[in-house]
Order: sequence, then structure tokens, then C-alpha cells
Amino acid sequence: MKILYDKFNSEIFQMQMGNIVDYPQELGIALLQQTVDRALDEGYGHLNVKVPVNYKRVGNVFLKFGFELVDTQLMYCLSNISGGGTENKLFQYREFKENDLQQIVSIAKNAYVLDQYHSDTFLDDSLCDHYYVEWIKNCCHGLADKVMVAEIQGKGVVGYISLNIGEDSATVGLAAVDERYRGLGCFTFLIGKTLQMLRIGGKSKLYYGTQLSNDPVLKTMGKFNGYVEYSNHVMYLMIKK
Repeated sequence: MKILYDKFNSEIFQMQMGNIVDYPQELGIALLQQTVDRALDEGYGHLNVKVPVNYKRVGNVFLKFGFELVDTQLMYCLSNISGGGTENKLFQYREFKENDLQQIVSIAKNAYVLDQYHSDTFLDDSLCDHYYVEWIKNCCHGLADKVMVAEIQGKGVVGYISLNIGEDSATVGLAAVDERYRGLGCFTFLIGKTLQMLRIGGKSKLYYGTQLSNDPVLKTMGKFNGYVEYSNHVMYLMIKK
């Protein structure tokens, strides 16, 4: 069982944060105690772990030890890559330009409330907002292979989606719609146009990770016949000397 230092999260949340990985399926309290003791000795203040939902016994060990469940993440696969039926004359779909950044940052600052970080009661909400601001900035400046936007003429950018593109598929990093323009079909438009772009580029699948509680996204995944490929419980532990 290992603890991987999370540099980005540690800098954002101003504490040493780590991710527990490579835990055995026969995990017991004694081994978990040794790992947490080691983390404490190494200066960690926050530990995060993702446990597949079918690893019920392992999940219960983390919960019994004192980890808190903050999120259940679903990874959807959209294999109906045509993206048809998503025309919307209100929006235009295009690639990110540098002068879009201010609007994109403004959207990111207010868009995320159901995620694992805002659900973690030990993390400051303003720092959680800042986390997504810095993430999307990084996406726009090379962390993502593509950032695509939805634009309304005269209003500018009202939504975005970042993509990491593989050999035959793409994975969404971040996506959001300006809260003032929700309910107009913008998110469905973004997904549909992205699927069309991927099909033209020879890709066969789009992966989209979301939270179990994010009903609007779940409904959109259903519109495109998305299915859950895997899911994880996300748990955390604050540790102090």
C-alpha cells in the first residue's frame, strides 16, 4: 500500500495531501493503521482514497477506521459517437482562444458544488473554487489536448469542455456551463458537438466522469445512451499530530 504525494492539491489547499493506492483486497485495520502512521510521520495532513463500489469489504475497513465518504464517482462511456440531434441555433461550438480565458475562469469559479472537494467539510469552499479555476487554466494552457467552448453571439463564452484525446477515445477533464445560461440545452449541445468532432476524427468513445448526485449530467448521459463503465467511492481522512 502506497501514499502518493499530490503536489497540485497540496499547493491549492495549503497542506500536505496524499492519495492511498495499491491497497490489498484483504486490507485490515492493522495495515491501514501502519499506513496512516507513516503518513503522519511524513507530514501529511489529508489522505484521499478511491475504492471501487464492488470492494464493499475494503470500503467498510476505511469507514471503520474513520475515513469519511464524500463522493461516489461514475465513469460513463458514450459509444454512440454520432452526436446527432443536438443542433441548437443559440450556441456556436469552437476551439478555445486565449481571449476566452477570463470568461472561462469566471464560469469555473462558480460552477462546481457537488464535487468531492466541496463535499469535504474540512476544506475551505473558496479554496475548492480556486482548485477548479487553476485546473481549467492549466487545461487551456496545455494540460488538456483540446478545450472547446459554447458561445452565444454578443454574450461570449457560456460553457466549455476540456478533452484528453487517446488513440481511439477521448476523456473529459472539466466541463461547465455558466449558471446564467443553464436550462437552455448548452451542456447537451457541448456533448453532442464533441461527439461529432470525435467521430470525424476517427474516435469511437467519449468517457465522462461525474458524481452520483449530479442529476442534470446523469440525464444528459442517458440522452446519449451512456453507460457506467466503473464507479468509485471517494473517502478522505484528516490526520493531525
